[in-house]
Amino acid sequence: MVLTPFINGAHLPLDGRPTDPILAPFTGQPVAEVAQATAADFEAAVAAAGAGFRAMRALPRHARRDLLVRIADCLTRDRQALATELAVSCGKPITQALGELDRAILTFSLAADEARRFGGEVVPLDVDPRTVKMTGMVHRFPVGPISAITPFNFPLNLLAHKVAPALAVGTSLVVKPPPQCPQLAFRLGAILAECGAPAGAYNVLHLPLPLAERLATDPRFAMLTFTGSPVVGWHLKHVAGKKKVALELGGNAAAVVHEDVPDLGAVARRLAVGAYSYAGQVCIKVQRILVHQPVYQRFCDEFVAASAALCWPRGGAATCSPPASWPGCRVRRRCRARRSSGPSPSWRRTPASTRRWHRSTTATSACRPASSRRT
Repeated sequence: MVLTPFINGAHLPLDGRPTDPILAPFTGQPVAEVAQATAADFEAAVAAAGAGFRAMRALPRHARRDLLVRIADCLTRDRQALATELAVSCGKPITQALGELDRAILTFSLAADEARRFGGEVVPLDVDPRTVKMTGMVHRFPVGPISAITPFNFPLNLLAHKVAPALAVGTSLVVKPPPQCPQLAFRLGAILAECGAPAGAYNVLHLPLPLAERLATDPRFAMLTFTGSPVVGWHLKHVAGKKKVALELGGNAAAVVHEDVPDLGAVARRLAVGAYSYAGQVCIKVQRILVHQPVYQRFCDEFVAASAALCWPRGGAATCSPPASWPGCRVRRRCRARRSSGPSPSWRRTPASTRRWHRSTTATSACRPASSRRT
């Protein structure tokens, strides 16, 4: 299967475009290919988004609401199949993949409600004798075509966060999906076409980096929305000119464990899931753990045991998964934190005949030597 640019409600023919493989993290084997969009494809998508914006803006609220309801219904209908594809292409445990589908369905459902609810406001102006019996009226208008760049860790729900509100207010998008697992963005395009979205309302391009930056620099886009790393996000904002920019960047989540915690084992188990679930590929994952010194060693022992107990198979009870950016790995690789405050995992892949990932957990510490000062 080769995924080609999705423009004006349809896939373009391959026509000799270079392709990139999409590798399954669990096996390292290709599951599909995606065609690189060309400069001509970019121009076609921008033009389509302009026409799509005019069509979406002209839709009355009830029509936009009905469109979003149909999209949510189609996602519900295809929930199991889409979750399976998400699990295969991203390496996400199936329970978490199903959870992501449910969140995406909710996102489109909430946007459907907002399509009829949001609006302007009437402001009384009689704060001055000269404006007695006067009122001010505020109207809201769709901003214009939007460029959207989405990450690999939640390739459907974080895409839905961008698409659903845009459709609700009456605008169009050009989407650059993650290269690791772009399938869900293209699948969503097929669903929008099935649900009757105007041609050009939603366009998907797999872009090489020089072209991808034009999503930020091209003045024909009225807004850029980006979810990903801080380095890339702030760079895109710097080059975006005067357009509106919405950034959702990485987190810096710390957990504090005090000595009076009533159940240290329960805390350790919860933090292990928060740190290593889905290989830690979550922006709000537990990144640092600050442990009160009197319970430090006991917590480390509990945390290592809890980490080792996390479930790996791809069945319904799975918690962990291989990192999505390491497909095809044949050698031992390690994740090491230079200043870790707790246990950190190392990753290895077994021989090709078994195609399974395993994890071991060790504890490292960034604590300073004990002193008389207690914090």
